[in-house]
Amino acid sequence: MMPNTRVFFSLFLLIYGLIQYYTLAYSPLPWFDEVVFASISQSFGQTGTLQVPAAAFSDELKLYGFVYFLLTNVSWWIGGFGIFQFRVVNLLFGIAVVWQTFLLVKDHTDLNPPAKAGFLLFALMLTDPFFYLCLHEGRMDLTAVFWLLLGIRYSLQNFQKPQITLTILIAFFFSLAMLTTPRSGFVILAVALVTLWWICQDLKKRGYLVIWGLGSGVFFYSFWIFYAYGGWGNFWNYFFKASVPINRQGTAVSEYVGSIGYIPRQEYLLIAIVIATLGLGIWKKSQAYFQFLLGIIGLSLLFFYTLVLDLGPSSSYILPFYYFLIFKSLGLFEWHYKNPVLLLIGILLMYNFSYFGAKNVQVWASMSQRDYRVAEAFVQKHIPPQSRVISEPMYFYAVEKNQAKFQMMDEYETLPNREQFHRQIFDYQYFILTDHLRWRKPEIVAYYQQKATLIAIARLELPPSAWSLWIDKLGLLSTTERTGYSCTIYKRVK
Repeated sequence: MMPNTRVFFSLFLLIYGLIQYYTLAYSPLPWFDEVVFASISQSFGQTGTLQVPAAAFSDELKLYGFVYFLLTNVSWWIGGFGIFQFRVVNLLFGIAVVWQTFLLVKDHTDLNPPAKAGFLLFALMLTDPFFYLCLHEGRMDLTAVFWLLLGIRYSLQNFQKPQITLTILIAFFFSLAMLTTPRSGFVILAVALVTLWWICQDLKKRGYLVIWGLGSGVFFYSFWIFYAYGGWGNFWNYFFKASVPINRQGTAVSEYVGSIGYIPRQEYLLIAIVIATLGLGIWKKSQAYFQFLLGIIGLSLLFFYTLVLDLGPSSSYILPFYYFLIFKSLGLFEWHYKNPVLLLIGILLMYNFSYFGAKNVQVWASMSQRDYRVAEAFVQKHIPPQSRVISEPMYFYAVEKNQAKFQMMDEYETLPNREQFHRQIFDYQYFILTDHLRWRKPEIVAYYQQKATLIAIARLELPPSAWSLWIDKLGLLSTTERTGYSCTIYKRVK
């Protein structure tokens, strides 16, 4: 890396790291998926089960493996219970995903100069609007993507020089991905098909790798199957026959498999540029453009858009593939201002940096409304420890940190069943009604208020700053979190 490039890259990483450190616990505000996983992590650390104490049911949510929950428990053990400590696991693995993507680009493209191209890749991915959102969300997706990229890199090495030890290592990494979340399966299927095609080209010399790879994968995954389900038969029943506790209407497969054609709006420009650069690459190299990795990427994209029921976050699985395709084509042209791919990258870079800057300005302008310490102090002042509290996910950390019991009152089960559970079985004592929930889900609020006698005992008012109001009026960014932690605490009178 040239001195000037190294200086700029180091400065970028320093500024980026500081921004992450100071905003990780503030943006986004705690939300449903994150709280579900944080609650499972609590249960896994305390009892070794995958129950969701924050939800209105007692079933274990066995859809996921144990890897992410083990990692988040290690983080809590080191830094104590809190929102930052939970999210930092996903953040670190997300940065590792960028590093693994860079290694794929470096090893499987003809970039020159590689240092400047690497800087560009890091700058693009780390400021990508959708990827940046994923870094802060507290989900396990980026952890799974890290294991997948490791498995893909070693699979490509195995194609060059087949080894039993490498095959076992590949099976281990893909098992870790599946034990983080079974959504990883569509990428593993793509790798398996490409590997099978490669093996069939010389079955006599490579056929033994099928036995070692498949056997090792089943061996590693079976430990979890017997621990969590008691056997493969129970595992099959759980995914294909038993109803999931989300709404008691469908199985795990029906709830999580199937395409709805959703594409996050933050990806529109990226996908358009990927298509354009892909066309340029094929035009430049024709059939020579394609390789094993392109086969894996192509099949992964096909399976993702036909098999994965994605409402947004799952798109993080294919994001590294998009950036690889861009930089694959970049390496086919000379590095100068007439390079058409470099021009498209420049457009994407401006978009990413603009969105990244605007989003962080919005967060900093509304920091006083997002201050989790204010929410924690408010709960500690007005709700005694060991109390039973219902609210939306936003107040999970504040309530749990106060040694009280928290449950979400706006998700899982049907509304009548959930309210009845909270009132008669959980027997809640306090209701934290956020301003966000009041305007976003008024029908749920009205139903709970109708079924119980509630007396307001405290109000937390966090008015927006002048900067925050001005930014919201521009209409360029989401204003869903505009009311922050503002809320009213109600005490239930029995």
